[in-house]
Amino acid sequence: DNILRYQQPDGRVRIMSPIDMQSETPAFVYLLCRYAQLTHNAAWLNQHWKHVADGIAWVQRARNSTLRDSTQPYAGLLPPGFADGGLGGKTAEYSGVFTGLIGVKTAIKSAHWLGKEEDARSWQKFYDDFLSTFLRAAKRDMRKDAYGNWYLPLKMADTSSSTPPHRAQWAFVQLQNQG
Repeated sequence: DNILRYQQPDGRVRIMSPIDMQSETPAFVYLLCRYAQLTHNAAWLNQHWKHVADGIAWVQRARNSTLRDSTQPYAGLLPPGFADGGLGGKTAEYSGVFTGLIGVKTAIKSAHWLGKEEDARSWQKFYDDFLSTFLRAAKRDMRKDAYGNWYLPLKMADTSSSTPPHRAQWAFVQLQNQG
């Protein structure tokens, strides 16, 4: 319940303020839903459903804001933000996108669990389009390391060879079993 105080009226969660992290809000949604699932406490989640819905609405608005300029590498994903894990600075990055996908998918499962089928249908449509855009961008940005292994750099459209392949891969590793 303590984390609820970090949600702003627009649905966004800001814990690391003033750092602009795109992953905080979807991680918040994920945590609310997983807590309720793991404790088998549907009543608690139902009582806090507005926080979940507001968080998803923020992710949707953030994504929609990227559709204005299709030439940007993050078009259809999420706006640039701070990428934790050694990249530093504000950049177009995949940790917020990946966390966003996991948060939305977890909210969809929770909506079904609570019988909130309208939310589940609406969010599924959003998730499918968001995932499709992510997969296209990931295909564009996939690289091979020095040993021939494919990986997705956390930084979008990163054509430099100066960023080590392992840098900032925490989001993919941490959330890999949740998607």
